[in-house]
Amino acid sequence: MSAMDEVAALPGGAELAALADKIETAQPQAVRDIASRWKQAAGKCGDQTNVLQRSVTQLDGAWEGKSADGIVAYMGNLTKCGTAMTDALNNAATDLETAASALETAKSSMTRICENLLSRARQTRQQLHNQPQEDVDSVIRGYCAEALGDAKPVISQAESALNAAAGTLKGRPGALSPKFSTLEDPNTQTFTPAPGKPIEWAPTPPPDDSTKQSTADSQPKPAPANH
Repeated sequence: MSAMDEVAALPGGAELAALADKIETAQPQAVRDIASRWKQAAGKCGDQTNVLQRSVTQLDGAWEGKSADGIVAYMGNLTKCGTAMTDALNNAATDLETAASALETAKSSMTRICENLLSRARQTRQQLHNQPQEDVDSVIRGYCAEALGDAKPVISQAESALNAAAGTLKGRPGALSPKFSTLEDPNTQTFTPAPGKPIEWAPTPPPDDSTKQSTADSQPKPAPANH
């Protein structure tokens, strides 16, 4: 017989057992596992976004012209979407971890409440073994009522925490901004080659050596040492 079955079998214990059953079957570790996978996805998304950003920065430094500027701007918007997705996944993982913590706390509290109740019931039966059964049951029924009073706030707090986490999590997709789906079709952009559509790509000229020399010549020369 499980602890929950023992509680249910106590005089007045059925309501507490039903309440405890709400949390007994919860799987906080499974929730944490999902959060961990979302964090891993966020990490990969962030890594790829950073790689893309570095490539765009290199392109921006190597090319000039309207088309070059256009693709840099477009890719900049793409990296913003990647950053937004990374943040959304991390935040959603945090929502799940909050829910898992609430479940773990509730399970621990309910286990303690039920174990204490069973311990008190056993002690009562030992101490009052010569008393009429109805008297023993009456005492245990009072203990069950006390345990139920302790358990109700635990379940209520857990349900509130879960509902809050679920509500926040549900709102994450709508709050995602900017989204990849809002990016314009790259084939319609001015930087995309097409018949009859000129593009402007020009290598960024290297630094002018004469400018460097001129700058060096303009530096004040040290005064000759006096002997």
